[in-house]
Amino acid sequence: MRWSRLGFEGKLARRLLALLLVAAWLPLALLVWTSLGEYQSRLSFEAESRLSERAKNSGLEIFRRLETLRADLDVLGGDLVLGSEPLDLLPARASWSDRFEALIATWDFNAPAQAKLPGLDARARLRLEQRRATLIVEPTPTASQTIWLISPVQSSTSALIWARVRISWLWPESEDAIADGEAWALLGRERGQPLASSADLPQGLLESIQPLSRLARGGLRWTGEGGRPFLAHFWTIPLSYELGHSGLTVLVNEPYRVGPSVMALRRILILVSVAALLLIAIVGVRRLRSDLGPLEELTAGARLLEGGRLATRVEVRSRDEVGKLSEAFNRMAQRLEQQFHQVRGIQSIAASALVASPNADEVARVFIEQATPIAGDAEIVLALVDGGGAIRRAFSTTRSELSVAEAGDLAERATKEGRGPSEKWTFDDADSAWRALRRGEQTLALVGVTCLGREGLEQRITLLSGACDQVALALSRVLLLGELERANWGALTALARAVDEKSPWTHGHSIRVAEIAAAIAAQVEFSPEEIRRIRRGCLVHDVGKIGIPSAVLDKRGSLNDGERAVMRSHVEKGARILEPIDGLIDVMPIVWQHHERLDGSGYPKGLCDGEIDPAAALVAVADAFEALTAARPYRPARAPEMVEDYLKRLAGVQFDARFVEALTQIREHHDSWAKKPEPAAQS
Repeated sequence: MRWSRLGFEGKLARRLLALLLVAAWLPLALLVWTSLGEYQSRLSFEAESRLSERAKNSGLEIFRRLETLRADLDVLGGDLVLGSEPLDLLPARASWSDRFEALIATWDFNAPAQAKLPGLDARARLRLEQRRATLIVEPTPTASQTIWLISPVQSSTSALIWARVRISWLWPESEDAIADGEAWALLGRERGQPLASSADLPQGLLESIQPLSRLARGGLRWTGEGGRPFLAHFWTIPLSYELGHSGLTVLVNEPYRVGPSVMALRRILILVSVAALLLIAIVGVRRLRSDLGPLEELTAGARLLEGGRLATRVEVRSRDEVGKLSEAFNRMAQRLEQQFHQVRGIQSIAASALVASPNADEVARVFIEQATPIAGDAEIVLALVDGGGAIRRAFSTTRSELSVAEAGDLAERATKEGRGPSEKWTFDDADSAWRALRRGEQTLALVGVTCLGREGLEQRITLLSGACDQVALALSRVLLLGELERANWGALTALARAVDEKSPWTHGHSIRVAEIAAAIAAQVEFSPEEIRRIRRGCLVHDVGKIGIPSAVLDKRGSLNDGERAVMRSHVEKGARILEPIDGLIDVMPIVWQHHERLDGSGYPKGLCDGEIDPAAALVAVADAFEALTAARPYRPARAPEMVEDYLKRLAGVQFDARFVEALTQIREHHDSWAKKPEPAAQS
């Protein structure tokens, strides 16, 4: 289903309709489920109760008839004339043929074998010796079994009357018509082969009832062929006391007919539920479409506003809360249309000022450039103030850059009568207003607006207020970056001097290496950022010499192997000293690798060409040149020309040839590098 066909485009309408349908469906589903369950439970209970009552009544009727048969045998025993051979009594009692299949009298307990009667087990023999009637079930080679009722003759201690009961008389129900799927059976207590049944019992029924053989009564459901369900109940006739038998069981079985009734009710309930849901859906769709239609229009209008169509308006068709919301939307759209261009200009000013380069003049120029479109017939001036409070440069939206004198005249007009520019706008009598941009107590710049008409002046001040805050933040950033830069270079320079002061022979070494390396980097056209990194790395490249003993640093003779190892350890020491300083991570390759050589003969790791940082390779050339042109305790200073020849011989072997060539090209312009006084001899 397409929601647009129902008039629903927004998610809210779809959710409300879905919620309505779910809220209506859940109670209906619960009602259907509960009703079906209750109906099925009731039908099942009635069917089981009826079947259980039928099994019980049949069992009681069988018990009553067995008692009748026993009484008949007692009467027969009183009239019996004793003899020496088994006597067939049935011909003399032809009227009893409907009850008995056989009726035989014996004069002692051994006669059954002669008359081919069933044998007696110990329990049956004991009861008969006690002159008590006994019932036994005789297994036969055929599928059926027979029931024998044995009654003692009271006038004799051993005479017995054997009666084989006709089961059709014992249970008259066997002659009833059997409906489709119904069955009855009379079973022994062990529930084996049936004594009698309406038909061949299904094997599945016998297997299902076998585990219940120890129960006196009960019911079960079982599944026949083709998955057809059946319901069965059994009731055991208590014969243990009266007739000495563990009991006969009456089993009644019939198809489980609850399912079709439940299915019929289920179909009815489902049809009613579907009809109710359709009615609810139709009514709900109409009502939601009426109530949420204006919201759809508001959503569409908001999307048009988001796309820049500020002339969008919605039609108000009701006086409820949605109608009031539509009126508020139209007023908001009108105001947005009026202020959009001005606000967009101010945002451009603020964004441009913040991302401008760390240069106050560039920030001021960007501010004026972005403020020009919103200035209109007004003039906006930004005057930069130096550290002494004097205006050093000024920019205008109408006259490009103003002279310092012109900017001073404008500022003087704002400060007459003792009113000076502050962090709030100050108005004068000439339709002008000024505001100071400060960082703490320090004034960074003055912003002035000149406009004919107080209303236009206030409007532009309102627009510029947020941008002025951003410009003040940008100028503060410029000032802060400058202070941080100066502090950074001051700290590095101080650290370099501290290292060089370790020995009079290396006084000023790090600073001179930084000058030489920066000149080489500029000659090979490194970027300003890379040149700055090289200068910083040069200032701290020998910081590890703080940990080298003075006896090694100032030794006048050659160093032995142990002292040479100590001297070379200044690289690792320097790296460990600088490692905690996050701001010097970028110069760590210079500290680590400025003694590495292209042929792998350097230290500390023996790196080769391609593994050495280019900045470190450049510093290696500058460091070697400065060290060789300076005096050391073990040798005098060498001439720059000799050092150049030395470096050229090793170019491409130990030193990068590109940096050696650059040093040669610029060295003649920096003769002062090699003019350093030799330190005084130490005592």
